[in-house]
Amino acid sequence: MITVRVRAAPGWARVEVTDDGPGPGSPTRRNGWGLPIVAGVTDRSGATMWPDGHRTAWAEVTWVR
Repeated sequence: MITVRVRAAPGWARVEVTDDGPGPGSPTRRNGWGLPIVAGVTDRSGATMWPDGHRTAWAEVTWVR
């Protein structure tokens, strides 16, 4: 299951995507480019691995009002 959460306030927005964690099998060379791209176009970003195996990736942007 994938959950997307968006929060916003004047001059700020945050997007969080939570999934069930790593898929089966080994990562491929084509996997893993998404988070570096997001980090390059946002003000802050990161990821959290939860004890139950779920993973949440998030990104925030700010702007002048």
